[in-house]
Amino acid sequence: MSFRVKALDRSQFEPLFSLDAAELEARGMRQLNKRQLPIIQEALKRDAARYTIAEQARLHSVSYLTARADLENLANMGLLRKTKEGVIIIFLVPRDLKERLVRLGKS
Repeated sequence: MSFRVKALDRSQFEPLFSLDAAELEARGMRQLNKRQLPIIQEALKRDAARYTIAEQARLHSVSYLTARADLENLANMGLLRKTKEGVIIIFLVPRDLKERLVRLGKS
């Protein structure tokens, strides 16, 4: 499954910090699902955010596999960085998330 983000120029990108999920979707991020949009929105506000599969499954009332697919897809898009702490998979916000979103929007 492939996700694409429509083109965003820098002037469109800066206001993303204050947008809710519906507004992000209206700006062309329709390829992200309703669970992924708030993850990216929070990641833009909190660069130290950490996400686990179990936490996302509980938060969104979805199965472990669905939560894993959501986070894996964001990592495959380069919007999160996947790492491990012991046996737990952790998804971290890359320092250059804003730039990655801009680059992804241009591809």
